[in-house]
Amino acid sequence: MFAGFIPHRPRDRFGASVVYSRFSGSARAFDQDTIDFSGVPGVVRDYEANLELTYAAQIGPGLDRPAGISIYPASERRGRPRRQGCSAFARW
Repeated sequence: MFAGFIPHRPRDRFGASVVYSRFSGSARAFDQDTIDFSGVPGVVRDYEANLELTYAAQIGPGLDRPAGISIYPASERRGRPRRQGCSAFARW
């Protein structure tokens, strides 16, 4: 979290995070087996990534209003696209 980046709003805070995790070979093999034996089309997972941006505005002493957005990028594994998404949140 960074604070004080807007001169007239010294108690507002901004934050960013990036998460990347790779699925194990066992998880990928399980996905492939499920696709092969069930006959249902699917995707073999290879990684999961997330980018999150947050902003917390201080409305008054002890009263913060956070808001943010999370972005899940798409990837492609063996020619099949994975889903991508985005979610936003605000707490009032």
